Amino acid sequence: MALSLNRPQVTVDTYAKKDFQVWLSLWTGRAAGSWVFEHLTCAHHMLGNYKQELKEARRGLKYYPNMLSLRRHEVRALAALGRVDEVNKIIDDSLTITSQAGTSGDVMLEAAQELRAQRHLEAYKEVSARAVDWYRAKLSTKEATENKRYDLARALYVAEQWEESQALIEELAGEKPENIDYRGYLGTLAARRGDREEAYRISTELESIDRPYMFGNHTYWRALVASQLGDLEQAVELLREAFAQGRGYGVYLHRDMDLEPLREYPPFQELLRPKG
Repeated sequence: MALSLNRPQVTVDTYAKKDFQVWLSLWTGRAAGSWVFEHLTCAHHMLGNYKQELKEARRGLKYYPNMLSLRRHEVRALAALGRVDEVNKIIDDSLTITSQAGTSGDVMLEAAQELRAQRHLEAYKEVSARAVDWYRAKLSTKEATENKRYDLARALYVAEQWEESQALIEELAGEKPENIDYRGYLGTLAARRGDREEAYRISTELESIDRPYMFGNHTYWRALVASQLGDLEQAVELLREAFAQGRGYGVYLHRDMDLEPLREYPPFQELLRPKG
């Protein structure tokens, strides 16, 4: 909870009081035991402690070597540190692992997004293209389920292959018009192609949604649309509103490509600054 409230140092300090061996003995062989490492790595990343993040991720992998969900944290730290060759090696290794949790595609997308955020743009382009190929292959060899199509659409979006991503999202939104994420992507795609009228229309639709347990997801998408339209003040205000509605902080905020117009905007920087 401290992590979701932008208090990553509290997360680190809390776990420092606990005996890891006792924790692990309670969860031997069970995926839940990896949570402590996932939370710690995220906390260190939010604090900018990338070397410590890498250390914690690798400590977790000693106990859970077949969890690609933890490889995501390892590859994120390496990307933040600019160790591109090691990033590619982790991706290669992930393809040989029978995963207990997570996929190689997850590892690739994590790496691509962090490489972009850290301005390693050539590496980002290569890894994001590789992620698209991986998800496309999974879609072509197995049943084209909704989740698999959405995974490919997300990968295409990260790789800036807007038209193909939009085609898939439109197809999914036609099948599930109530899905907030599908609507949100259509909003940011409209903003990216300069269709302000359509982007605002979708943002208004998102604002009108009233159902329980959204935890600010619809408002977060409105913030992304506003960011892409260049309405920086409104974007930050909508982010604040989304947090007030229950959305948690996390490592995703500093590297969400739709928030890139806000990166140098002081109110946004202040909003992301850890509070404890």
